[in-house]
Amino acid sequence: MYFKTLTSLQTKYTNGPDKILDSVVQDLDLWIMRLTPRATHFINPLQFASMTNAQWELVLRVFDDATGENMFKPFYLYRDPFTNAIIADGESKKALIEQKTAFNESTLKEVTINPDFIETMFDLQERPIEKLKFTKSNDSFFNSATPLSVASLKSKGVVSDYEHF
Repeated sequence: MYFKTLTSLQTKYTNGPDKILDSVVQDLDLWIMRLTPRATHFINPLQFASMTNAQWELVLRVFDDATGENMFKPFYLYRDPFTNAIIADGESKKALIEQKTAFNESTLKEVTINPDFIETMFDLQERPIEKLKFTKSNDSFFNSATPLSVASLKSKGVVSDYEHF
């Protein structure tokens, strides 16, 4: 485990009635370590659940517990529904709802904020205890040493001779 908070949550879950959360914590620990430094400021629990095939209810519980331990700081975003540009952000959902509208500088239009589409994101507040160790079991499909050329993508079977970028 790479994060102190997740290690303590894993111990809590393993020794209590919430043993099913143990695997979610392990997956989250490794998933966060694989994120780019910039991405750790925009963590999306839906993306984590989707990428790891974890049950949404379990992911919510782990994120809630980790946020309670100050591992994450939640913040809220609103995207223009037509351009997908982030046009409003804040530390509370209530403040965005009260704002009612936001100005999209790229379209030069005022957009009404729909509370149902406010996104909850998380900013990682904790540093890992150690650096990521690459092994056969946890090495990602590509690592930083793999050049992202057409030839390397072909060798991995990602693109064929007929696909173009």
